[in-house]
Amino acid sequence: MNQKYTFENLEDAKEADDLFSWTQEYLNGPGHNKNLANHLLNSIGLTVSLQEREIDNLVCVAGPDQSFKFPVDPEKYELTVSEYANKIKTGWNPPPLIVTKGIFGNEESVADGTHRLEALKRCGINKYWVIYANKSV
Repeated sequence: MNQKYTFENLEDAKEADDLFSWTQEYLNGPGHNKNLANHLLNSIGLTVSLQEREIDNLVCVAGPDQSFKFPVDPEKYELTVSEYANKIKTGWNPPPLIVTKGIFGNEESVADGTHRLEALKRCGINKYWVIYANKSV
C-alpha cells in the first residue's frame, strides 16, 4: 500500500481539515474504488469525520456472496483477506475503513474496506479507525 496513505498522514489531513481530499485521493488511487469516490464527490450535504469505532457490528455493502449489494469473487475475497490478516499480524496498520450513511441507503455501511474489516476481525481486533461519511437528508 502506498506510504502516503498511512495513519500518520491521515491524522495530518484531519488536522488540516482535509479528510475529504485524503479520502478522494485514496479511493481514486490505491483504494481502487472510483465508484465510491464519485458518489462521495457528488453527495450534497456530506460531512466527513475520523472516528475510532467498534467493528463487530459494521455491515458491508460488498462481500463474497450474492446476499451483498456488491458481490465479489469468493476466492479472490478469501485470498485478499488472508493476505491482509497476515500483514496485520506482522504490524501493518491498514488504511481506515470507510463507513457511509445516506449514500447506499439510510443505514450505516462499510462502503470501502470489506477485506480489511474481515482481516481485522480474524486478528481479534474489535475497534478500528473509520472515515465516516454522512450524507444529511
